[in-house]
Amino acid sequence: MAWLKEHPVITVGFIDNYLPLSDLDDDGQINGVVKDILNEMASRLNIENKIQFVYVPFKSYESMIASLKCREIDVAFPVNNDVFSADEADIFLSAEVLNFPMYLIYTGDYADLNLRRMSVIKGNTIGELFIKKHFPQVEIVAYDTVEDMLKAVKHHEADGCILNQFRKDGYLVHVDFSDLNAIILNDYSSRSFAVNRGNNELLSIINRGITNLPGDFALNSTSSYVGMLYSMTLNDYILRHIIAFMIIAGTITAILSGLLAYIYIIQKNKRKMRYLANHDSLTGLQNRHSYKEFTIEYNKQDVKKDIIIAIMDINSLKHINDTLGHDAGDELITGAAKCMKKILSPYGEVYRMGGDEFMAVIQYDLENWPKILQSLRNAFSKWSGKIVKSLSVSIGIASNQENKALTLEEMIAIADKQMYAEKAAYYSQNGHNRRSKRD
Repeated sequence: MAWLKEHPVITVGFIDNYLPLSDLDDDGQINGVVKDILNEMASRLNIENKIQFVYVPFKSYESMIASLKCREIDVAFPVNNDVFSADEADIFLSAEVLNFPMYLIYTGDYADLNLRRMSVIKGNTIGELFIKKHFPQVEIVAYDTVEDMLKAVKHHEADGCILNQFRKDGYLVHVDFSDLNAIILNDYSSRSFAVNRGNNELLSIINRGITNLPGDFALNSTSSYVGMLYSMTLNDYILRHIIAFMIIAGTITAILSGLLAYIYIIQKNKRKMRYLANHDSLTGLQNRHSYKEFTIEYNKQDVKKDIIIAIMDINSLKHINDTLGHDAGDELITGAAKCMKKILSPYGEVYRMGGDEFMAVIQYDLENWPKILQSLRNAFSKWSGKIVKSLSVSIGIASNQENKALTLEEMIAIADKQMYAEKAAYYSQNGHNRRSKRD
């Protein structure tokens, strides 16, 4: 609150023409998820009368990040939730705001698809980096708008393009693009806010606001803008009326079947989105949002359950990324997650808190915990990957079984301190010169 008194105006940079996330409407006003999220965060933190958001549009991702680093803006959105890229750009990322699947858009039969040229939108570096990562051999051709990008695929000027689920749902339902096909990709994409490195107060406010949002707030807000992505054409209008006429002329059975199918699809998508909102896309573990929901339920308990908190952090991850590349770092993260899930899942939940940091909440007898801990260390020591041949994880634990007065936050602090002590011993023994406190 003291910081807010000195910084009542927060300048927010956003990418223009990037609905459903961010856009300028015809009156020059901010539109999209970014506005809804920030207003809801301020309301839930009871600071709406103490803070004012001023929005600045950018035509490209690069110009927005450059403006952030020059401190012309305080916050940037949307930013790809990639800790490695953020570290290179010297910026801090907030907790994850949205996580959604990505789709490859193409024409014809998938079996005959030969990707040589892919279309992107000018200034959308996030989409371009996604293509370079997953399709490194293709030629990239830039177009001014999403419509032009999709038309390039439709007219075979490009072999394919990439859209997130929201844009796919907003554009491919229209007649102009009804002959385009879409297939979901394995890798999901997530978006966060970003602030300058060292702006810990603002980052703390944003993260606290994200934590206080309802679990499905961002997804529900996104759905309200999907219909604004593409204006209805005459062909769309005619097609919709033909479909309506066919439905009216159909039998009651057909109508009921269609309604039941629609309800089933909606419920299925909601379950899928709920899963995505609570699970880490890389490891499949529970994510930070899921952990926040656990803390709310735990703190509501009149009589606190006996639990063990385990804080785990991968050693030398930055060194691996710098020497072997980010694919090696991802292999190390997924390898550690598999070991944790195999050993600890029977006794509790394992969460990926971000980057190389994990937390487990175990409901088990403290006297027998050393056996589980030894099994976990054995699993780490026996692991070997295709790129990285060994895995080391520092672990710190704390429990309320001997001291019922300990709060969840106090247990985390104790476990965190133990983990750092073990990590310091590891680096002392191995002689690495770390650039930061956590590696």
